[in-house]
Amino acid sequence: MAKRLKSLLLSTTDSPPFWDLEEMGQDLSAMYKWNDLDVSGTSIAEGARLNFSRLEREHGFDYFEKDVICDCIRAFDRFVQLEDWNEVFQDKSLVYKKYSPSSKGKNWFLTSKYSDKQIDKFRCVNPKRCFGFRDDGIFYVLRMERDHSVSDNG
Repeated sequence: MAKRLKSLLLSTTDSPPFWDLEEMGQDLSAMYKWNDLDVSGTSIAEGARLNFSRLEREHGFDYFEKDVICDCIRAFDRFVQLEDWNEVFQDKSLVYKKYSPSSKGKNWFLTSKYSDKQIDKFRCVNPKRCFGFRDDGIFYVLRMERDHSVSDNG
């Protein structure tokens, strides 16, 4: 039995994982750039579990310093490398939770086209936060917060 198991395990090492195959993901020979940063081989280039297609430019990374952007990219990589959503919810560095603006505070999404969505947030690097919503296992990033002023109210 052990010999059979060893043979099976060795046979799986002959081919690369499916996510490294060009037809299954990003072109491994290509360079993916975002704001002049090389994001090749990261979750940003692949889009696994995180989707930036709905990021509102006026609430994006334009005013973030390069080192803060790098910290955010590391948080995004951590986000997608966790095994499942339960691990995301329990991760102490991400502090993923529901965005719940207080009755006194301003609801940042009340007048947006996403007012019907349950908005969640997670920490990239203190005090930076990432806001978005989940749909069919994907977190759609809508806005980045620079100074925690929105998070203070929800």
